[in-house]
Amino acid sequence: GSQWEAALQGVGLRRPGGTPLEQSIEWAYVGYRFFPNTRLRIGRTSPDIFLFADSRNVGFALPWARPPVDFYGFAPVASIDGADLEQRWSQGEATWRARLTAGSFSTSTNNDDGTRLPLHGRDVWVLGVTREDGGLLLKASYLQARLQADVGPGLGQLQQGLAQLATLPVPGVAGPVDALLQNLWTAGPGSYLAL
Repeated sequence: GSQWEAALQGVGLRRPGGTPLEQSIEWAYVGYRFFPNTRLRIGRTSPDIFLFADSRNVGFALPWARPPVDFYGFAPVASIDGADLEQRWSQGEATWRARLTAGSFSTSTNNDDGTRLPLHGRDVWVLGVTREDGGLLLKASYLQARLQADVGPGLGQLQQGLAQLATLPVPGVAGPVDALLQNLWTAGPGSYLAL
C-alpha cells in the first residue's frame, strides 16, 4: 500500500582492505507513513547531514553532481542503524522538512598508511531541518555521537612509551609528554554542525 515503503541499497566502491561486506549496504529499511507528511523508518538509513542527496556517495547517487570534497570527504558516516522520524509541512510558499534519527553506526576509513581504521558510533542522534522556497534551499544539520576508533595495538605501545618517558627525571619533558598523551584520541564524544 501507499503507506509502506522499503529499500535496499548497496554501493560498490573501493574500500580499505578487510572492510566487512555489510558496510557496502547503505540502506536497508522499512518505512511507514502514519500521515501523508509523516514517515517512520526502521533499519539502516542515511543521516540527514548531506545537502545534495541522502547519500554521502553523491557521485553514485547523482553522477552529474560535483560536490565539494571538503564538505563530503571528511565524514565517513554514510548510514545509521536505528530509526528516523520525518515530518514535512508547508508555510506560505515555503516547504519545510525535519528529520530526527537515532541509532549507531560502524564504518571504516583509511589510516594515513592506507590500512583500515574501524570507527564506531553509539548513542547517535541526528537532527536535520530544511526549508525550500523559490529555489533557495536552506539546511541545518546536527549530529552527536559517542565515537570509538579501533586503532590497534600500536597506540597502546605508544602510550606506554610516552608514559615511561614522562617519568624520566629530565627537566621540561613531563609537560610536553603529558600534552601528547592527552591528545592521543581513540574514543569520546563527537558532534557535527552544518548550515
